[in-house]
Amino acid sequence: MIKDFETIARHEDYLKKFRKKRAAQSKKYMETIQHMKEFKEETYQRKNRDLQKKLQKKEQLLITSLQNKQKDKMKEKERAIAELIEKENQAKKNVEKYMEEQEQMRLQFEKDINEKSKLNKIKLNIFKIYLICLPYS
Repeated sequence: MIKDFETIARHEDYLKKFRKKRAAQSKKYMETIQHMKEFKEETYQRKNRDLQKKLQKKEQLLITSLQNKQKDKMKEKERAIAELIEKENQAKKNVEKYMEEQEQMRLQFEKDINEKSKLNKIKLNIFKIYLICLPYS
């Protein structure tokens, strides 16, 4: 029985050492797995940050280009408005010039009519005088 006890004790001792060894290996393995998980998480977070920075840069670039396009459109609109204002002013000047010419022509025509009217009155007066003088002659 003592032999059995010694054998059992040795066997138990061997199992204890084996379990300790397996536990140490298992612990080491679990630590390695944990380190790998942490490394993967860090790598994922780093890549995520980098991608977010790239996305922000692209977004900022798009916003800037959109703002530049809007500024260009505004400049184009302002230029078109300025051209329209210039055309409108030129048209107003042309209308004023035409109206002045028309007024000058009207005044000249009126003068001509008045002069003709005066000449006709003078002729008429002369004719009346002639008619009046005619019976005496």
